[in-house]
This record gives sequence, structure tokens and C-alpha cells, in this order.
Amino acid sequence: MQVLRSNFLARGIGSDAQANDLATNYRIGAQIIRSDQAAFPNSAWKAVAAYNVGVYGAKIGRVPANNYTNAILQWRNEYEKAIAPYR
Repeated sequence: MQVLRSNFLARGIGSDAQANDLATNYRIGAQIIRSDQAAFPNSAWKAVAAYNVGVYGAKIGRVPANNYTNAILQWRNEYEKAIAPYR
């Protein structure tokens, strides 16, 4: 996950060793995604955009660069199709 230092600090992770720990990185990333989804429960597009531009940025209509949001949502659809037979 790509997690900003400020997000680690806000969640009590102060050292580089902790921030670079894979389990910690995934846990904090998942917390951020959960928070973004809660902020935009009816808009997957805005929730994904918020991961890139922040909740405030998504609320005011900032659009992530390089088609980020659409690419992530497309990957989600591809993953859903790939795992569907195993559900």
C-alpha cells in the first residue's frame, strides 16, 4: 500500500521500522480504505478517489491524475470476475 507518513502518525505509528512492516502497512491501508468507504457509502468512485486525493479533495471534486480511480475500479471488476468461480 502507498500510505503517507501523516496517515501513519495519525494512527500512532511513529517509527520507520513500524511503518515499513508489511502487516502494519496493510492494516493502516485497510483502515484508510474503510474510512473512505464510510465517507462515500454510495459512491465507489469517490471512495477510491479519496484514497488518492483525500476525503476533502474527493468532496470538492478533485480528480486523481492518470485515470487512477477508473483504473482501480476496473481492476476490482477484473478481480471479482476472476474469483467468482471460487465463491
